[in-house]
Amino acid sequence: MARRRRDIQVRGRSLGQRAGDGAEAMVQSGHLHLRARTLIEGLHGGRHRTAHRGGSTEFYDYRAYAPGDPISMIDWKVYGRTDRDYVRRFQHESQLTVMLVVDASASMRFAALDEGASPRSRRPSKLDRALELAAALAYFTIRQGDRCGLVVPRVGRDAVVIPPGAGMPHLHRVIERLERVRARGQGGLGDGLEICAGMLRESGLVICIGDGLEDVGPIADGAARVRYGAGGRASMLGGRQNRGSEVALLQVLTADELSPQPIGSALLVDPESGAEIATDTGAVAGLYREQFGEHQRSLRAGFEAAGGRCVLCRVDRPAEEALRDFLLAR
Repeated sequence: MARRRRDIQVRGRSLGQRAGDGAEAMVQSGHLHLRARTLIEGLHGGRHRTAHRGGSTEFYDYRAYAPGDPISMIDWKVYGRTDRDYVRRFQHESQLTVMLVVDASASMRFAALDEGASPRSRRPSKLDRALELAAALAYFTIRQGDRCGLVVPRVGRDAVVIPPGAGMPHLHRVIERLERVRARGQGGLGDGLEICAGMLRESGLVICIGDGLEDVGPIADGAARVRYGAGGRASMLGGRQNRGSEVALLQVLTADELSPQPIGSALLVDPESGAEIATDTGAVAGLYREQFGEHQRSLRAGFEAAGGRCVLCRVDRPAEEALRDFLLAR
């Protein structure tokens, strides 16, 4: 399969580009933090208790009371001063480090092959959904008192890297940076996994968020390095005891990529390289389905070999579905 699925240009207009323009307007709205909070609190209605937590040791900071929190956690002195319910948080003996790897390459601009869509009805792009998921997972992680970092890989330019941190100021920093991410150029999940493998000094969790429509080899190699250390797949095959981090993929895809409908003759344009090829979509539909299915099987096998898993997130379905599948499975 080619490194990236091509956007389709019909009658001289690139639909993927047009959808992407509207997508960037959505991101610029500045409501990513609110959306993240709504997604997480709507899913659970309270705290999600994770395993392998240390005991409370020292005061960390405050957060707003949420339904499901024990009333005993409320700081009544703060309530007396502010007339608001706040919960004291404590530094845990064992904090989980979560690294978010977000694919923001040009192919993530793609939204739908809907030539007649008006600006008001324009669908979100893959990048819109990826940023939404990343912000929600950052909110969830830091709300639990854990540490969260961010990597947005770029080929030929400096990657966006925010080292892991905790606390609400750090969350604001991560989300503010996510709001400025645009889908441009090249840089896939394999590159992001390599960055994380070089950064992490202790066990954690690396969550990849992107379409995964790139060469599987670098992704599988990166996932193995994150899980098994510098030896990568060699360590895995040699049965080395795992001391690395967990890996997971939230694969963001559109309905047109999962089951494209033939639209006749079209000019396929690679959004990253600009390469073009004219084809008959009906004639190649069967070959596309075959190669796409093989790519998906290889991608999942690469993550599963590193002890990870893949969760499909369809852009045409609510983000809550993918988040629920991902969080509750843990």
